[in-house]
Amino acid sequence: MTVRCLGEWDVADATEVKERLLGLLDGHREMALDLSGVSFLDSAGVTCLVHAGREAGRLGINLSISKINPAIKRILEKAQIWEYVKVAPEADLDRSQE
Repeated sequence: MTVRCLGEWDVADATEVKERLLGLLDGHREMALDLSGVSFLDSAGVTCLVHAGREAGRLGINLSISKINPAIKRILEKAQIWEYVKVAPEADLDRSQE
């Protein structure tokens, strides 16, 4: 299942984004988050991805992210998000900080 994510993932929307992501995990073995529609991401948004990644791992669900715009890509590289969520190869995140 692919979920196209939209909007700004910031402190104002973090609770709603987290609840939606966690709710979507139920009943799936694989889920890809298409982040091409996410226009802004702050630390609260990164935390939502981390929580979703941890919960997916706990449930045995393969969660990945893809189609990341350049501004979001830079934030995820700094956050080293791949520790919690798989990154699709085409997303081409710089993992040199590993």
